[in-house]
Amino acid sequence: MEVPQPLKLLDLVRQAIRFRYLSRKTENSYLYYIRDFILFHQKRHPGAPRQKDEGRRGNLLWAKVLACRNGWVISAKC
Repeated sequence: MEVPQPLKLLDLVRQAIRFRYLSRKTENSYLYYIRDFILFHQKRHPGAPRQKDEGRRGNLLWAKVLACRNGWVISAKC
């Protein structure tokens, strides 16, 4: 008897989006940004050991990179 594999994060997000009857375009946008966020942080688990306050600065850095890439304006104090 085979043990079922747990669903991956993006599959769980996809299920949650479809449960809420959001459009496919919204689903694709959410998945794109989640995947981009994960890859930007080099696939590290949130519970992985890290330096103090690195998580918050890393998220802000990701937002700045995302804004520059897309030509958006971001106003955030570091």
